Amino acid sequence: MAKDIFDLVIFGGTGDLSRRKLLPALFAGFVSGRFDKSCTIILTSRSVPSESIRDFLLRTFKETRPNCDYSDAELDDFAAMVSTVGLNLMNAGDDWQALADKLAKHSDRPQVHFLAIPPGVFASTCGLLGQYKLNGKHARVVIEKPLGHDLTSAKEINADVARSFDEKQIYRIDHYLGKEAVQNLMSLRFSNILF
Repeated sequence: MAKDIFDLVIFGGTGDLSRRKLLPALFAGFVSGRFDKSCTIILTSRSVPSESIRDFLLRTFKETRPNCDYSDAELDDFAAMVSTVGLNLMNAGDDWQALADKLAKHSDRPQVHFLAIPPGVFASTCGLLGQYKLNGKHARVVIEKPLGHDLTSAKEINADVARSFDEKQIYRIDHYLGKEAVQNLMSLRFSNILF
């Protein structure tokens, strides 16, 4: 099986969504051999954790256990792929240039920008990705739905993202799809004799 090679930037990389969902899933994918250890995963946040990447991952995986068994060597290999960048999502600056410089090393492979951040900063983040030329033909941006709080705000967010990325580069996902149905499963089961 050919392993995928890519660069992944998780905006909000030390936040709740990243720690509880993305990093454990990425690590399980790595342990199962789905992608190569030459990939890079960059976690952006307002402030970079003071602990080592390995310690950050270890603490993260104690909070949310990855869906796999793993060795210390596998954790070390995965930690070697991960780095952090302190980033201001509202303003250009040296921090954005540092991110661009990191990604310039592998400009010929897929670059995924996962926005695990509030929708209110999607526009500025995508605008800065465009300003620093991080929206090229190999770039993709992943945004989470629901976007905005009504149709008007959703259209505004989509228009803002479209200023920097073509439609074919934009992936909209909803990790809470069906959440209410799952939460109501017990009441459905006990209130309906069929189930």
